[in-house]
Amino acid sequence: MGVEGARGLARGARLAALLVLVACLGAWGPVARAAPEPAQMAELLRRAAEQLRSTGRMEVAGQPVLSAATLPQLYEQRGFTLLWTVPANREAMLGEIAAASGDGLDPADYHFQVLRRMQTAREQAPDDPALAVAADLLFSDALVRLAAHLAHGKLDAETLAPRWDADRPLRGEPAATVLTRIATGNALAVQLAELRPVQPLYGRLKSMLARYRLAEEQGGWPEIGSGPVLQEGMEDPRVPLLRRRLAETGDFDGVVVDSPRFEPALAAALRSFQARRGLEADGMFGPATRRAINLPAAEMVNRLRVNLERARWLLSEVRGRFLVVDPAGARVLLLDNSEPTVSLAAEFAPALAALPALRGELRYFVVNPDWVLPPALVRGQVGPLARRSPARLEAMGIRLLNRDGTARAPAAVNWTAGDMVVQQLPGPGSFLGGFRFPAGPRPEVFLHGAATASGESLPGSVRLDDPGSLAFGLASPEAAWDASEVRAALESGSPRTFVLPRPVPVLFAPWTAWADNAGQLFLRPGYEERDAAIAAGLARRAAQD
Repeated sequence: MGVEGARGLARGARLAALLVLVACLGAWGPVARAAPEPAQMAELLRRAAEQLRSTGRMEVAGQPVLSAATLPQLYEQRGFTLLWTVPANREAMLGEIAAASGDGLDPADYHFQVLRRMQTAREQAPDDPALAVAADLLFSDALVRLAAHLAHGKLDAETLAPRWDADRPLRGEPAATVLTRIATGNALAVQLAELRPVQPLYGRLKSMLARYRLAEEQGGWPEIGSGPVLQEGMEDPRVPLLRRRLAETGDFDGVVVDSPRFEPALAAALRSFQARRGLEADGMFGPATRRAINLPAAEMVNRLRVNLERARWLLSEVRGRFLVVDPAGARVLLLDNSEPTVSLAAEFAPALAALPALRGELRYFVVNPDWVLPPALVRGQVGPLARRSPARLEAMGIRLLNRDGTARAPAAVNWTAGDMVVQQLPGPGSFLGGFRFPAGPRPEVFLHGAATASGESLPGSVRLDDPGSLAFGLASPEAAWDASEVRAALESGSPRTFVLPRPVPVLFAPWTAWADNAGQLFLRPGYEERDAAIAAGLARRAAQD
């Protein structure tokens, strides 16, 4: 074998050994080395990128790396050179990972402890190529994960499976482009912060999380014991503790005394608490209210983490006005920068409770709507009604059409065949009342304004208590119409479509925790199983996938 061949084998052996270190490095110490050759680094990074592309995962310092699409791009577009060459950026990244706990995320998902040790080791052995490459890969993987989680959530909103890669653009740009700019620039913390939802609602949920985490660290609050139902005018030894607890929640603003008497001010405070917890606001301290007020601080923290995840799913890049469709709170809110401008009670079709968190857009609404009935409504309600009383169809403004638009006689219809179009014209028999808002994240979900509860059971239906106020609230200086035109159109009895100058984002989700602009926390029951599934997903580690 010639000299050059021997040298080539030696170089290959050294690179192979270094690659093993990159893949398996778990402990290290200061090692005296000459400055590493750029070619060595490039080979290590190229092989790591190819392994990740080929197998979908690798291990670095015992940590699973799963960003098989984005991480290889980061190094390929830089010609397989290190990204984290500025020590200040590595320190800033460690700070941002630690701060992620304030978003309800876990620093352990971003290699926090291993990266801290690696940072110290790099200071002691700055010329160790294996350590430099291993640290660079882990810092990059941590950045990919954290950026994706801050921008879009850790979990897929429908499957609740964790995501360990940046699987969509960030702020409208390819993820690898944005992440390279963050890792190599001089404003890492600012640029990462820009990936978080900008709506004040997100910040308010974070503030609540910090508050209840502190309460958890301090041991929570004393449990109020069981006993007879308490109400105004009674005396009971539990009353002083109830008064102090309601003062802590912000519902009782009077003088906190040790009197056992259940006074009117305490009953008013309890009604306020009950309303915020989705309970009957009767001012009596019974079993349901006792369970709510004794909810442990750890559970409050968990509920807030779950709803911060919902906020990341839905609020990404949402600015200005947006519409919240909230089955947990039985309400629809029109908000402008998280401040409510319209708040409506709403009734939801039962099947909507099972939908995952979804996002859509409202582009227009229709006054005195005519519409084509969805197949589920035709099968479930119109068909049986036609068989019982065909004359009722005409009274309800229902027309049967062939697919070419020609009229069809009810007697000739096979209601199970699904080969026709069923249209309803506006009028007193309309399922929809005076308004239809196609605001659902899916075509089958819509808001409407039936004057009575007749529309409650429509599949996909959200029946608004006062639909006109939503229509009027959607008016804006940019629109070619105003509230007076909406009123005139309603009085005319004829269909009219009002197009919004800009689409309004629609966020469909059960908000089981909500923080308002007055610093009050609202909790809603009924979605405990779904919240538990989200919490389990947030606790899942990359090593499990």
